[in-house]
Amino acid sequence: MIALWPVARRAWMAALLGMSFVCWAGAAYAVSATLFVTPSPDVKPGDELTFRMEVTYQDPAPVVLVYLGGTMWTTELQTVKYPGPGMTGTVKFAKPYTVPSDAKNASTLCFVPATGGGNVDVKQPIGEKKCVTVKFMVQIKKDIKVAQVSKAAATPDLVIDEVLIDQSNAKIVRAKIVNQGGIATSPACTLCVQVRQWSGGGSKQLANKQASVKALKPGEEVWIAVDTGVMGPVFYALTVDCANAVNESNENNNKAALDRTIK
Repeated sequence: MIALWPVARRAWMAALLGMSFVCWAGAAYAVSATLFVTPSPDVKPGDELTFRMEVTYQDPAPVVLVYLGGTMWTTELQTVKYPGPGMTGTVKFAKPYTVPSDAKNASTLCFVPATGGGNVDVKQPIGEKKCVTVKFMVQIKKDIKVAQVSKAAATPDLVIDEVLIDQSNAKIVRAKIVNQGGIATSPACTLCVQVRQWSGGGSKQLANKQASVKALKPGEEVWIAVDTGVMGPVFYALTVDCANAVNESNENNNKAALDRTIK
């Protein structure tokens, strides 16, 4: 048997006890657990997350909790109750975590299973962290002002603004055609001129002439000269777009008249 000096014996015993303490302390935290977070992996602001932990058998049974990495938030402390030696214990935490209303889109929240002991501030991770991602639809509000365009402004409107007899040739009648529409261009159309004469309480047609009217931009006007081949005390009935080729906002203002009869 080896004889030890008293001082050496005490040092040897201290070293042996220290090693045993370290081994025991390590065994006390040799706990492993799997954390489950519901819902996951995607959450949105306002969601309540619940936690369940599967803890491998450990004697004595550890006290566990869940904490949110980087914050002071934790669940309640719970002692694991195992159904039997070597079996896994299930811990369901009553305290949920509510995703903050101001959580940023695409941000990550990571929760960690841990042992807590009697002091919540001392937490020892015992498993892999479980992370969820905040995802939600971003609504972009735009103030869009839509100009209300009336039918009268959106379509052409042809009128005969003025009718005159040519000063140098009394057989020629002149008509000023205007597109009153505010936006649309009027396509080309036809101007019809009827020459009638009063007779026996009625009238008879002496001539029916036509002339082409070019396309007119909004507000544009054009003078059209029509040689009727007739002169004297007659009545002129004029109609622009007499073939009804133009879709107008007002189809009832296409007529005009000039009466040269002597009654």
